[in-house]
Amino acid sequence: QVALQIQRGEKERENEDGEEEAGTVAEEECSRGLVHVLHVTVHAGLQVELAATLKFLPCVSVETFFFNDGVNINGDQIGLNYNVNELRARSVWWHHAAYFRKFDVVVVSDTTPMARPFLRHSDPSLHPSIQWDKPVLIWVTNRFDWSNQDHEFTLAHEDFRQHGYFPDEGYYELMREATNRRNVHVLLSNRFEGWYADEVGGVPWKDAPLLRPAGLAGEPSKWMGR
Repeated sequence: QVALQIQRGEKERENEDGEEEAGTVAEEECSRGLVHVLHVTVHAGLQVELAATLKFLPCVSVETFFFNDGVNINGDQIGLNYNVNELRARSVWWHHAAYFRKFDVVVVSDTTPMARPFLRHSDPSLHPSIQWDKPVLIWVTNRFDWSNQDHEFTLAHEDFRQHGYFPDEGYYELMREATNRRNVHVLLSNRFEGWYADEVGGVPWKDAPLLRPAGLAGEPSKWMGR
């Protein structure tokens, strides 16, 4: 829906020609150019799921950004990117902001903390030159405050000692506040994610709309028919 609103210039058109118009909708939308969607994730299954789903929309292109802070990009260090503390969110923006700005819409899936860099910069009090005012769709498919705290992942514990524990209170505050921003849209893969966010973090997502994986990229989703 967000993609189509951008294509239409957020103007609604009435269907006055019945079936004749239906055959020209795609052509009309394409005349406005492509809507470029950036999918931010580290989950290969969700990557192909979203790509397969967006094939049903006219004139939408999707590209995947495998989330990283521009520093921890090799070996075991890659696992640190799940823990998006304030410093890591800044590093992501420092290294990749110019790339992000090429896109019209951002979809964040798998772990919600990967939305932190975009939410930090969607603050309406920021100067327009650094503000992110494009749509951010957060597809919550895991606990919204998930972090990599495996007891055998010693790099994470060292990172906590140096830069502070994650999830931090600033993260919860950002999630609560950003929910009310006009360019931020939350989608739940199941109702439990909304309940958990509300009960654990005070983030009011219980009534957020559902978007269940449809299994379009391969095997039918386990949620199909439920």
